[in-house]
Amino acid sequence: MVMKRIGIRKTPIARLLPYSAATEPLRVRKPLRRVPSLQEVRLPPPLKLEVDPVALLLEERRVGR
Repeated sequence: MVMKRIGIRKTPIARLLPYSAATEPLRVRKPLRRVPSLQEVRLPPPLKLEVDPVALLLEERRVGR
């Protein structure tokens, strides 16, 4: 596959290969018991900032337009 950008340049982004039935199928393993589920992962305490980082990002995004 080739990605064209207004006819300026051709950049390969993927290579397509034929499917071979002789390859080994994907094996799905069960997770280890010692790994907690996503709900059990403890989050760090929130940062105490004087500025809202989302507001800064939105402001930065508006400047470029």
